[in-house]
Amino acid sequence: MWINAQFQDATHGSIKGSVCRAYSHLYLTQDECDANARLIAAAPDLLEALQRLMPTPLTGNPTHAQLVDFWTYEKQQGRGEAADVLFALAAIAKATGSAA
Repeated sequence: MWINAQFQDATHGSIKGSVCRAYSHLYLTQDECDANARLIAAAPDLLEALQRLMPTPLTGNPTHAQLVDFWTYEKQQGRGEAADVLFALAAIAKATGSAA
């Protein structure tokens, strides 16, 4: 089964091109293929959205010391977002191929 994931211009809604084409020898329903294609097509926008949500001190490729400082500060402030932010940073690193 072939999956052809396309992406659209967010402003005008026009098809901009294919993100990828993949072939699977596994049996997938048409609904699963469509869902996979939508996820693949949305991946660049999801990555950008996640990057925009990162706190400014942690943008780019934060060092281990910066991550520890962030974690410590968040815990001292009684906020629970530190684990979520670190999880998001790991996802960004995985998507971009940078060190986590």
